[in-house]
Amino acid sequence: MCLFLLLILCGTGVYAIETALHSLTVAEKEWLHHHFTDIPLWFNDNFPPIEYADDEGNFTGMGADIIATVGKKLGITFAKTASSDWNAHLAALESGTCAVAPTIVQNRERDRYAWFTTAYASVPVVIISAQTFGTGISIEDLIDKRVAVVSGYATERYLRDVPGVSLNLITVADVPEGLRAVAFGQSDVFVGNLAVASYHISKQGISNLHVAGVTDYKFEFRIGVSKKYPLLFFSIQKAMHTLSPESLSTLQNRWITLKVQKGLSSKTVEQLQVTGVFVILLIVSLACISFFLKRRLNETEVYAGVNAGHH
Repeated sequence: MCLFLLLILCGTGVYAIETALHSLTVAEKEWLHHHFTDIPLWFNDNFPPIEYADDEGNFTGMGADIIATVGKKLGITFAKTASSDWNAHLAALESGTCAVAPTIVQNRERDRYAWFTTAYASVPVVIISAQTFGTGISIEDLIDKRVAVVSGYATERYLRDVPGVSLNLITVADVPEGLRAVAFGQSDVFVGNLAVASYHISKQGISNLHVAGVTDYKFEFRIGVSKKYPLLFFSIQKAMHTLSPESLSTLQNRWITLKVQKGLSSKTVEQLQVTGVFVILLIVSLACISFFLKRRLNETEVYAGVNAGHH
């Protein structure tokens, strides 16, 4: 009986791999067969909970889960390298030293040297500030502020390309440095990924920071593959197509369980304040009118009563 169950389980595993492989071309299968254990993958060692190195140096996080799922479907493993320098990481992806970046955001600059799979998770980019900074802050409110952002991240390019807005950007090496810059007053705000920022705020116990606003930009995480490896990219993309929306949602919810309470923008607050003043004045005016009308009515009734008494 145990042997029978083992055969069923083994057969199921083989079927799963074959299901992922059936759409691959002969060239793609041959390439995977010859490189199934030596595909260079670089991961960010300090980007939790998205991807990071645990206490033993092992690759963990959402990116680790997604690439493990893809690897299982294709019957391959990756030669993993931890990276602490994101700009060097991108340079390695461009040169082909790094074949796979499990968790990366697509933009025009990176399109030159990498291909990107369909997105498997989306996380909002938020504005982090001191508690005294207020809420409902928009990008337009940061024009005269010092804005910390991680050098080389997609957020930096987004902030530099906001139409009609020129920001005073202070580039930092990583998210913790950006948060500390705000906490110690070296920067007014930090703009970054909600999940990663919240993780570090909680872990480091930085109690004087909060989410001051939400941008219209999101981190759509994808698997990036260097253009030096076309057959690998097509294979990974086909494996991604076999993942159901439900399985991707489960994967994301395992690592990202945060919700954003959106405040009102400063412009909206100003409009509401003006409206509020108008409403208050209107109410006072109506009360005054009502008071004088009632007084006039009373005077009329008294006058009528006096005249009636004379008659």
